[in-house]
Amino acid sequence: MKAKFLHTADIHLGVKINNKNFSLREREKRRIELWESFEKIINIAKDESVNYLFIAGDMINQDYCSFKDMKRIISLFEKIKNTKVIITCGNNDPYTITSLYEFADWPSNVHLFKNTEKVEKLEFEDNICIYSLSCGKGNLGNKVEQIYNIKTDNTKINILLIHADALNDDNNGLHIDSNIIKYKFNYCAMGHIHDYLCLEPNIVYPGIPEPFDYGNGNKKHGIIKGEIDFDNLYTEFLPISSREFVSKEIFIEKDYDFNKILDLIKASDNQIDIMKDFVEIKLTGTVSNEISMEEIKNEAKQFFYHIEFVDNYIYEKSVVESVGKLRGNIIENYIIQFENTDKSNKISEKAFELGLQILKSEEVGK
Repeated sequence: MKAKFLHTADIHLGVKINNKNFSLREREKRRIELWESFEKIINIAKDESVNYLFIAGDMINQDYCSFKDMKRIISLFEKIKNTKVIITCGNNDPYTITSLYEFADWPSNVHLFKNTEKVEKLEFEDNICIYSLSCGKGNLGNKVEQIYNIKTDNTKINILLIHADALNDDNNGLHIDSNIIKYKFNYCAMGHIHDYLCLEPNIVYPGIPEPFDYGNGNKKHGIIKGEIDFDNLYTEFLPISSREFVSKEIFIEKDYDFNKILDLIKASDNQIDIMKDFVEIKLTGTVSNEISMEEIKNEAKQFFYHIEFVDNYIYEKSVVESVGKLRGNIIENYIIQFENTDKSNKISEKAFELGLQILKSEEVGK
């Protein structure tokens, strides 16, 4: 008989949103949307009569969660009493005797791996065995051999639930060699990497279900939906995020006018939903002295749910090529003063831009 499962990780309930371009209201709204995605996972488990919900670490950010938050999590798990919820701990929700998890009154369908020193094993009546080693406050790097030395039962369906990095060994957690575990387990439910990644058919990172910064890449985010029995494994990635954080780079030529640059910013592709996504535009290249980038950026904001800019462009600051009709006036003299400044100096660039904008507005007002 096949067992239906959902696999998620790195939900980070309670996470502190650090984006300096978000208002306090926007940060709080994003924290609420993370909870809404968690509820979406619970509803999928209920609606599709899922047998198992695997949570591979970092369900919460413990430093910012409260007892009230834990009660909310417990009430959601109580909605899916026919689903076995299997949780291991990650580096942001490490298990200790003082952690919030220790004081939670878990429903009978919830199983939390608490051991941070030795591999634990859970066996269920449908011939499924689940193994895990939870993260604690210390470094797990010296415990990886325990994973490699697990003696699995060939008469069972063996599943590894672990919060670990199978790509990089940063000496700050558990690093696992995927070439070793792929032959040992029927399925490895991984956590820690925030983008969906299928290393092998049976070694899968679901990624973060709801991103909260631009470091999560220009990819869709969601969970894994699957079925497993002795001989077969089926998995699919299920996008569930309400919004994405998308970065886009625009290269500017010095002959681009106001409308050309604005159109490039407004132009979206299949990766961007301008009505709901958080968009970061990285502006590079050379801008004509006659263009006010601040005016362009202010104009662009009306077309996006949220947009912010990374200014890596420089101003042309060439009197010969672009002053033209302005020759001999105060603006020409102003540009000449900046002609020999360091164009990689962001403070100098911003000073030049603001000063030029003020001088042009004054000239128009004459």
